[in-house]
Amino acid sequence: MTTESSLKGLPGVEKRDNSIRLSFTTRDGARHKKTYKLDGAVLAPTGPNMKSAMKLVKDIKAEIKLGVFEMSRHFPDDVEVLAAAQAEQAKRRTVAQQLDIWRSSLIVAPSTAEGYDTAVRFWKKAPASAPLKGQTWQDMPLIGEVPIDALVLSQIKAALASKAHRSGKTTNNYISVLKQALDLAVGDRLIPDHPAVGKPVRRTWQAGTPDPFSKAEVGLIVADMWSHYPAQVAAMCEFWFLTGLRTSELHGLRWGSVDLRQGTIHIHEVMVRGKSKATTKTNKDRQIKLPQRALDLLKAQKANTYLRGEHVWDDPRNAGGPWVDERPFRRSYWTPTIKRLGIRYRKPYQCRHTNATMRLMAGQRLGYAAQQMGHTVDMFVHTYTRWINDGHSALEDQKLEEFLALEAPASTALADAN
Repeated sequence: MTTESSLKGLPGVEKRDNSIRLSFTTRDGARHKKTYKLDGAVLAPTGPNMKSAMKLVKDIKAEIKLGVFEMSRHFPDDVEVLAAAQAEQAKRRTVAQQLDIWRSSLIVAPSTAEGYDTAVRFWKKAPASAPLKGQTWQDMPLIGEVPIDALVLSQIKAALASKAHRSGKTTNNYISVLKQALDLAVGDRLIPDHPAVGKPVRRTWQAGTPDPFSKAEVGLIVADMWSHYPAQVAAMCEFWFLTGLRTSELHGLRWGSVDLRQGTIHIHEVMVRGKSKATTKTNKDRQIKLPQRALDLLKAQKANTYLRGEHVWDDPRNAGGPWVDERPFRRSYWTPTIKRLGIRYRKPYQCRHTNATMRLMAGQRLGYAAQQMGHTVDMFVHTYTRWINDGHSALEDQKLEEFLALEAPASTALADAN
């Protein structure tokens, strides 16, 4: 009969205060110590449990000797076992598979989904390394085929370099999608970290960098539009310059948001890729005070669209329907106008930047101008610092001159006394 004292020194079985610890050495020389459990519950160091533990260690050592030992069979819920299983799963899961898993976990608006899907397609097909001499990007392995635990920063940079002409905003969106997908893998404990942490390759330049038109160029563009195209197209273009709306805000503007008596428009919804969204880019609505010319354009436009539909500006090429995005206007009207005038080409979105810079050059207060544009003051200052300085220098110099002029009588009297 095995006594309590005889159980204390069994090889590979250690009696502890409230548990039993098993120890054994695998064929690779690694020493393992495991707490004895049954269905996940720690077993107390009773006589029967100690005997059972001794038998288990004996079986394990026999399996190790025969080369058939499997840690996961004896210790399925062990941390070491789970980590090994997750590591093996990570080796099998590719970047493309992880992107699909992440994307399927989301419920987002159609416009957001389209952007996500575009980014996912990019990462699946982007090359994982730069071509060497005699090679092309098409010869390179795809980053989507790389296991998530093997992905490195140089591969991300190579993928982005293959499409270097893309705007900073698009690049940042792509990186954000990859980061979110890999963050999910970290959360699932498939990988400890990933190279997109901290967005180390994020580009700071954005597609909307201000490159405004001069006042003279605006006059030429507007006049040419009125001379060559339907009145609704010309009016919308001029209205864009006068209000500085975002493209989606311009296309989403409805008559219900227009107050002709007060001379204001309420910006609280947008049109993105033909879909109306009851929110703005910043998720904040705002009231814009219209200059008289913009108000006159709306009064004239009322005869065209007020009774026919909800949107203020309709696309004449779209059977009276709203503008779905910027491309039809840019291709059919904007680009031909800019080429015809011989003006350096800039995208239609520069209508917004032109309005912002003109507000500053006219001397509007920063807080008011930022509010009208739908910016925070910090963002407005960051974006338009150059024009803030240009627009206010003369005004500030004038303030100093006026202040100094107040002191002139005393200074003159002092000079006369001398």
